[in-house]
Amino acid sequence: MQGLLDPEKAHIPIDDQFVLGTDREFDSVWALKLVLALEDEFSIAIEDTDVKPANFRDIPALTEFVAAKLSRP
Repeated sequence: MQGLLDPEKAHIPIDDQFVLGTDREFDSVWALKLVLALEDEFSIAIEDTDVKPANFRDIPALTEFVAAKLSRP
């Protein structure tokens, strides 16, 4: 996931306080890369309707979203 950041910003720690919706390269291309990385890493399918700010605003929200996807059959 760290590799999704601009190389000049790769030193920024990604922890529970990391906010995805700030100026950290969060544009549509970055969002697509994030979705593809999550699908690949966790073997989940993320639908277009899943891509909304509430699911991607910060690390706890993203963790909850992925956990919910993993718990579905």
